[in-house]
Order: sequence, then structure tokens, then C-alpha cells
Amino acid sequence: MTDTSIPAPEPTPAPAAPPRPLKRPALITLIVFSIFYLLLLVPAAMFAMLSPFAFDSGTSPEAWQVFIFLVSTPFVLLGGLILPWIFYILKWYLAAIITAALPLFYGCGAYFYFTLTMP
Repeated sequence: MTDTSIPAPEPTPAPAAPPRPLKRPALITLIVFSIFYLLLLVPAAMFAMLSPFAFDSGTSPEAWQVFIFLVSTPFVLLGGLILPWIFYILKWYLAAIITAALPLFYGCGAYFYFTLTMP
């Protein structure tokens, strides 16, 4: 006698829970960082305009380091303002959060560098 019954289908695993969307936390993070960077942009631009005065006592490696830092800070802040919003529009929320924090890392790194190396 042959068995003509249809075998039972294999049980399928339960679907994984969908990942928690980052849209709302990314939006809140970008708004907070954007306001903070906009407030810092005005004094950073003023310091950049005054940075040539670092050479009043003559040129030295330390004067060049301070000059490059002061001139580059407004550009880093602008990058921290614009690039995260581009990533947010592209729906790359994690990249938007990470790039929004990059100017903070730049500032912290510069602080520790100048604190440890300047006389």
C-alpha cells in the first residue's frame, strides 16, 4: 500500500520585528545640532576674520596652527549644517546623525590638541 498523503509544510519562522525607525530621533537631533551650529557660526566667522592677527608677533608653527583652525572652523560648521540634512532627505538617518556630530568631534579634538601642545 502506498502513502499518498501530502506531507505537512515546514513551519516558517516568525518574522523578525521591524527595525525601529530612526526618522523622528534623527529629526530631533538635526534640529538641535542645527540651532547649536548656527549660534556658533557667527562667532566662528568673526574669529576667522580676526585670525590674520595671529601673525602680529611673527610667523611660527603655533601661529599657523591657530590660523588654520580658526579659518577652517566656519567651514566645518557649515558642513555640519548642510550635509546631515542631505542625508536626512536621502533617508540615511544614521549617517545624518553621525555627520551632525562631526563638528563636535572636531571641536573636542582641537581643544585637546591645543591644550596638550601649546606652551
